Amino acid sequence: MLLSPLIVAGCVTTSKSDFDAEVRRLCASDGGVTVYESSQLPPQYVGKHGNYDLPFERYAGRNDPYFLRHSTVPLKEGNPSLSRLVTAVVRRSDGKVLGRFVAYMRRGGDLPSPIHESSFMCPDHSELLVRVFGDVERSIK
Repeated sequence: MLLSPLIVAGCVTTSKSDFDAEVRRLCASDGGVTVYESSQLPPQYVGKHGNYDLPFERYAGRNDPYFLRHSTVPLKEGNPSLSRLVTAVVRRSDGKVLGRFVAYMRRGGDLPSPIHESSFMCPDHSELLVRVFGDVERSIK
């Protein structure tokens, strides 16, 4: 009797839930925001909707006092995949990293489909700029 390739593949590969559990474990041990130094962000870097508008390193001009540096390190390639994501706030004048955010992400692991693959990531990244530069209201005063 022949087994369906989907059944065999399901038995051989690790499930999305196993990968998501690993993402949660890594986030608990290494994920989150670390602030090395707080700073005051110039008002022109606060967007019109009250959000921070800091450029990524690739798009930063030489007059931008701060920029974001992002890197992705694949931990497991394939489908599903697992990656470590790091975003750092860098001060241009001395190259110092003021803070960094570490996250982990699982992508894929779904049954073949024409729709976009699923993903799971933790922790929430929204704290990085607020923890380094303070809240937006303080920055525009």
